[in-house]
Amino acid sequence: MRGIGCIGKRRYVSDIAVVKNIYTALHKNRQIVAVFPESRHSNAGTTAYIPQNMGKLAKLMKVPVVMLSVHGSYLAGPFWDEAHTRKVPLRAKLECIYTKEELAQAQEDDVQQKIEEHLRYDEYKWQWEEKIAITYPRRAEGLHMALYQCRSCGKVFHMKSKGSSLFCEACGSGWEMDEYGRLVGEKKKITAIPDWYEWQRGEVEKEIRNGTYRCEFAVRVEALPNAKGFIPMGEGRLVQEENGFTLSVQNRELFFDHSSRESVQTEYNYRDRGPCIVLSDKDCCYYIYSDDPGFGPTKIQFAGEYYYRMRKQEEPVALG
Repeated sequence: MRGIGCIGKRRYVSDIAVVKNIYTALHKNRQIVAVFPESRHSNAGTTAYIPQNMGKLAKLMKVPVVMLSVHGSYLAGPFWDEAHTRKVPLRAKLECIYTKEELAQAQEDDVQQKIEEHLRYDEYKWQWEEKIAITYPRRAEGLHMALYQCRSCGKVFHMKSKGSSLFCEACGSGWEMDEYGRLVGEKKKITAIPDWYEWQRGEVEKEIRNGTYRCEFAVRVEALPNAKGFIPMGEGRLVQEENGFTLSVQNRELFFDHSSRESVQTEYNYRDRGPCIVLSDKDCCYYIYSDDPGFGPTKIQFAGEYYYRMRKQEEPVALG
């Protein structure tokens, strides 16, 4: 990261030093700064949450805002199977959405809205519209990590994938991922992967509203305090509740408030060690794994994002 000039930042942790370093790079060093607002890989080829301070950051920096978007990179190496690269054409678009003068005249909320509009994408929709065929025979393998809940029976964590097939071991339902990224089920009914993904989000939110959502697992933890490497912390326990995560490890409790993190970092097979989530504070990243069959990073992420929105709505509005 240092070698290619990255300004390092722990995901979903506020860090004023990063803002200062961006400003220094732009105005003192006269460099170009590239920002990745989503701060993650896409789980299902669609836009993730965009932090609501991007307009404020752009206004603060007082330089032109240029958008670089690339279609095809997700399809070539989807997050749920990064080990196998597909042959996909890439299309990049570079566009100046604000000159320095236009930015000075624009309202912060308008800048935020325009950035969000230009960051909106759906890779599977693009694939279908461009008729880009992916003939890789194992193109669906790993998809069950993102699509963990059966659309037929509703059971979670019984989904599996093999070759170009996605199927439920609980009820036997199956779908074939065609060459254009669509899931074809019984009676040739077609389901879009992003639609399935968002349906699961709705199901998690229902559980939370009904009071039936539960996240408590025995876990193993590795700490990453710096660039020197991971430090094993041993066995622990993870609990996710409305206020946040509580991680109990090495006879101490670490708390991660939902109101301060808009999402949860998920990993589907990090370093070939299986699925995990990553919780960070300003000093350390904690990589959290579990062998429990009910441990699902995507579902935990959905819950974290919903809790974040709930907590933000509860914040008092300043008057005056």
